[in-house]
Amino acid sequence: FYSLFTSMGEVIRYLKGVDYKSYKEAIKAYSCFDHFNRSTETYSFANYFNIMPSCEKEVISVLSNLVRKHGEYLSKHSDEETEELFQAEINAMVVCNAEEYYRCMMDGGAEGWNKRDTHMMNILQILIKKYERALKGKEAKVVVWAHNSHIGDASQTDQGWARGEINIGQLARERLGHNRVFNIGFTTHSGTVIAASNWGASREVKTVNLSRKDSVENIFHSIAGEINEQNFILPFTRISPENNKKTPISSDLVADLAREPCLLQRAIGVIYAPHTERASHYYQAKISKQFDAVIHIDWTNALKPLDEVEKIEPEEIMHELPETFPTGE
Repeated sequence: FYSLFTSMGEVIRYLKGVDYKSYKEAIKAYSCFDHFNRSTETYSFANYFNIMPSCEKEVISVLSNLVRKHGEYLSKHSDEETEELFQAEINAMVVCNAEEYYRCMMDGGAEGWNKRDTHMMNILQILIKKYERALKGKEAKVVVWAHNSHIGDASQTDQGWARGEINIGQLARERLGHNRVFNIGFTTHSGTVIAASNWGASREVKTVNLSRKDSVENIFHSIAGEINEQNFILPFTRISPENNKKTPISSDLVADLAREPCLLQRAIGVIYAPHTERASHYYQAKISKQFDAVIHIDWTNALKPLDEVEKIEPEEIMHELPETFPTGE
C-alpha cells in the first residue's frame, strides 16, 4: 500500500507501450491525486472530513479498463509481455486497494489493518492460481515472508480477540484450509535490528532490549541456555505423510504455551521504540496455536539492506515518495 504512486507509475508505463488512448486516460484518472498534492496524509484527511471527493471512481476505472481489455492485450503479447500485463493488473489492484485504505485510514480501529491483510491474502491467492496454471494443475507451494504480526494467526492473539484484527496467517488457514498452511514465527531475546524511530524516518541499526521475564521470548532464552544452543526451531505440529493432515507433536507443550493468562510476545516491524517497548511492541498470544513452528534466534543481528540504490519513479505520476512511505523498512 505504501507503493501507491509507484504502482500508478508501473500501470502507466505498461499502458504507454500497448495502448496510447488508455495510457492518456490512466494519466488523467490518476491525476485525481494531484488535488491532494500527491500526499496520502492529505488524501486521508480530506476524505475523513469530506472536504473533497475521493479518487475511488478514477482508480477503479483504470483497473476495469485493464480487465476489460485483458483478452485484447493478451492476443498481441509474447510470453514476456504477458508477464508485464499480469504485473500491470496487479499494480492496478494495489492502487485500488491502497486508495480504499487511505480513504479510511483516519477512522482508526481495525479497518485499515484488515484491508491491508485482506489485500495481501487476495494477491496471494491470485499468485497461487497463476502458478498452478503454469504447473498445469499441480499444487503450487508458496512461501510468504512477513512480520510475525502478519504471519501468526491473529485469532490466537489479542490482535484478534481485543482489537478485532485479522491477518494473512489467519486468512490463509481459513481460505486454504488449516492443513495446507504452515505458519512459522521468529523470536529473539536481544541483539540488533534494522528499523526506524518514526514513520518516514531513516532506517538505522537499533539495539533490541532484553526480553521481558513474562514473555515467551524469555522462556526460549532460558531453553537456549539449558540446551546450550543459541538458535533452535521448535515445531508444534507435524504433517502426516499418510493423509497430509497436521497433528500436534506434543499436546502438553501446545497446551502449556497456550495457557491463560497468555504469555507476552514481542513484535518489531518497520518502527522500533525501545523506550516504550511494553506498550508499543508486546501483545498477548497463544504462540503454539498462533504458529505451527517457531525459530528462535537468541541474539539476532541486523540485516544488511540489499537496495541501497535509490529507485527512480516514473515522472508522469510522482516526483518523490509520499510521506507515509516506510523508509525505515
